Amino acid sequence: MTLQLIRRVLQGRAPSLLDLPDRPAAYNDVGRLCRWGNLFPTSKLGRSRYERVVTRAIGGKRLFLDGRWFVPVGMHGWSHVIFRGERGGTTRTYSMDYLVRHLDAWER
Repeated sequence: MTLQLIRRVLQGRAPSLLDLPDRPAAYNDVGRLCRWGNLFPTSKLGRSRYERVVTRAIGGKRLFLDGRWFVPVGMHGWSHVIFRGERGGTTRTYSMDYLVRHLDAWER
């Protein structure tokens, strides 16, 4: 029954305790007594592999692929990184999915 009540409240088909006219006065200050400052310090949270790819690309970190060094120079949409070869200046575009598979080598 509890899950049914929660579902009805979330769907707007039943009032929550916050909607009741005779609710405790403390409900008006809900959340103010909590310390929200540092619930999840970034130093304790790991980054996803995709976030790490984006961080390396934005930071201009070189990538060694197929015996050559490439430098990230831009993005193509949200899902591809454009690289320029250090020698010859040729450009290659790699998908984020492809780069995630090569992340371990990129981080070395």
